[in-house]
Amino acid sequence: MSPEDAQEAPPWRPELGPEPHRRHYDPRPMLLVRIDGHWRRCLVESRSDWANGHTAYHVEVTLPGTGTVYRTYWWHPQTMRPAL
Repeated sequence: MSPEDAQEAPPWRPELGPEPHRRHYDPRPMLLVRIDGHWRRCLVESRSDWANGHTAYHVEVTLPGTGTVYRTYWWHPQTMRPAL
């Protein structure tokens, strides 16, 4: 993984602070997320707003050799952008 790739967010646990507010999307928007050095089209399942001000997106993405997986990535404008 290169420094310009999106960083995965951990699952919430009580020791991480208050439970994040989670917003589900319907219809699901698309994001481009930089994963393993490539921009991947991802369907957004939901967004989590953490008490510390961080935002994470829960996405569905198809990865080569793995197939479709669900991952959670921290928002960062250099590693994520709306898919037009």
